[in-house]
Amino acid sequence: AVMGPAAVALKRVASSSFCCLAKSDPKGPKGCFAIVGIQMCRGAQTAAAAVPRIKKFAIYRWDPDKPGDKPRMQTYEVDLNKCGPMVLDALIKIKNELDSTLTFRRSCREGICGSCAMNIAGGNTLACIKKIDPDLNKITKIYPLPHMYVVKDLVP
Repeated sequence: AVMGPAAVALKRVASSSFCCLAKSDPKGPKGCFAIVGIQMCRGAQTAAAAVPRIKKFAIYRWDPDKPGDKPRMQTYEVDLNKCGPMVLDALIKIKNELDSTLTFRRSCREGICGSCAMNIAGGNTLACIKKIDPDLNKITKIYPLPHMYVVKDLVP
């Protein structure tokens, strides 16, 4: 297909970090567009979002099946740009990508069932409804619920 100079310019601008807001020109020949405005497109926004936002999580670990294993805190780093907004999302990311031995309960992801109840940043709450603290300098500490027998890691 042969493109006129306006279409070539429109294609060039659209492929850059800016996107044209164009609409067809009813007075012009068929297939002509008038550029209504230019705004940043998604490609430029993702380039800015590519700067990693690393958050540290200190998670209680204990495996009673390992003789001599004592309770300890283990620190994991998660890029918040590649993670959902809730603490449960970070735990799932850690389990899937960093440490498959991490054990915790989860089910509904809606704050109804209560299976993901744990102590997060000093408060007893559900991991599925607790937002990740955006302060990257602050380590989020996660423990199993207090005053309950621990089966393994974060499982009461």
